[in-house]
Amino acid sequence: MQPTPEIPPDIPSETGRSSLLGRERLKRMGAIIPVVRPVARYVPKNPVLLIGAAALGVAGVLAWRNRRRIAEAARPMLESAAARGQTVRQRLPWRREAGATEGVQESLH
Repeated sequence: MQPTPEIPPDIPSETGRSSLLGRERLKRMGAIIPVVRPVARYVPKNPVLLIGAAALGVAGVLAWRNRRRIAEAARPMLESAAARGQTVRQRLPWRREAGATEGVQESLH
């Protein structure tokens, strides 16, 4: 396997933006073809992959747009899980700061 050469960024145009289909960007897009080719052969035989990918994309966009509402709804659940984790951690018979109990080695050697 050959190492991939470092591709410099596109040269900005007069407006200060790099072109969307610049030479370097096209080279990068061409590098993904070996990965996409097997999938592209299989999708016409089984369109469920394409439908699933579209559904996953829609779900991702909706989750991104509602991320604040999701975070607010999940906060109580995460806080209670953290409290339960602390309780379990305190119940453990051996903790690093307390030292190893008899018969338990602190190192793997």
